[in-house]
Amino acid sequence: MDFFSKLGDTIERCWQETGRDHAAFAAIAARCVSDNPPAEYVATDEVIHTVCKATSLAAQRNLRSPFGQPPLTVYAGTDFYIELLFWVDSTTSIHQHAFSGAFHVLEGSSVETRYRFDVGERLSPGLATGRLEPLGVKHLTRGCTERIDMGPGFIHSLFHLHRPSVSVVVRTDRDPAAPAQFNYSAGGFAYDPFFDDALLVRKMQILEMLERTGNEGRFERAFEAIAPASPHAAFSLLGAAKSDDPRFEALLERLREAHPEVTRCFSAHLAEQARERAIISLRSAIRVPEHRFLLALLLTVPRRTDVLKIIGQAHPKTPPADTIVRWLSELANESFARFGNRYLPSAQLDETTLVVFRTLLDGLSDADALLHLEAEFGTEQVRQNRAELLELILALRGSVLFRNLLRAPCEESHAH
Repeated sequence: MDFFSKLGDTIERCWQETGRDHAAFAAIAARCVSDNPPAEYVATDEVIHTVCKATSLAAQRNLRSPFGQPPLTVYAGTDFYIELLFWVDSTTSIHQHAFSGAFHVLEGSSVETRYRFDVGERLSPGLATGRLEPLGVKHLTRGCTERIDMGPGFIHSLFHLHRPSVSVVVRTDRDPAAPAQFNYSAGGFAYDPFFDDALLVRKMQILEMLERTGNEGRFERAFEAIAPASPHAAFSLLGAAKSDDPRFEALLERLREAHPEVTRCFSAHLAEQARERAIISLRSAIRVPEHRFLLALLLTVPRRTDVLKIIGQAHPKTPPADTIVRWLSELANESFARFGNRYLPSAQLDETTLVVFRTLLDGLSDADALLHLEAEFGTEQVRQNRAELLELILALRGSVLFRNLLRAPCEESHAH
């Protein structure tokens, strides 16, 4: 780990020259990593070999953290450290940071989406509604370095494409001026998942235990805990009590009078989680990098135009819409069949569906899409099958996979 010792010592010295100014750390970390890119000097296999034969390691900061599979501390400085994060089938939530620093792609690649959150209403210190606006998307390949700024000015998500992808993260322990480290939902709210209150934590643990054991009184106990709670506590407790049991929906209905915004947010949260789980489970069965790349974009990129742009940059020789259709055709043959209609309600990716899909990728309204299809299939054929084609268009626009990609034009401009 000599490389990381030298890199850490360089960062330590540069930061010391600023009087250990936390506001300067992100720029220092990004500059030092860019000047000495780990991808040019460090091989992942050598790191693994070193760890496996080691008799001691640097002090491990996040020993049991799920953020990284695993996280490996390779340098422990004063108020900052360097770690390697191995990613297999994990992706990050949309989040901000309570620390600053930089990250570097050592192995593999990732899709990064950045956002802005415009606060609408603060329901409590740990929960707010608002509008999550996508700012841009990057395909981060081996050797890329990005700075990390603490606070809501830097909100992003990462989807890791390769198994494994490996990131080098240089970060402070926590910036003294940092606000709460919020997560964000495409459903239009922000919440603090790290709020540490003993009573709340124990109530959450009790509700989780009741759910796991199938206790018949669990929904009544949940109502007793949630109805008088603060908005943030109510949101957290709903997360602990959530269930596939139809009685959970009844619980949400009972709580709407006491917590109208919380229940609305939580319902949106459940819908987004279901979409994420469906795409991630499909991705876990796929090994072709290009197909995983497409699924990463379908999961994390809210706007059709951004999906087309990043695919065009990665594969410039073919129109991006044609590239997507080719990949979907390959996926239909290799992977989709085993999942039945789980991802494509009322639609299969046959030749007709792919033609309709390609038409919708041009951002057309339903009416304009039908006019375009007349040139493909003939006016009389489209008119005779108008109802079926509209049903197919609706199914594609509403599918778990393509909801963001095939929004109608009136919805595209208001995406998140």
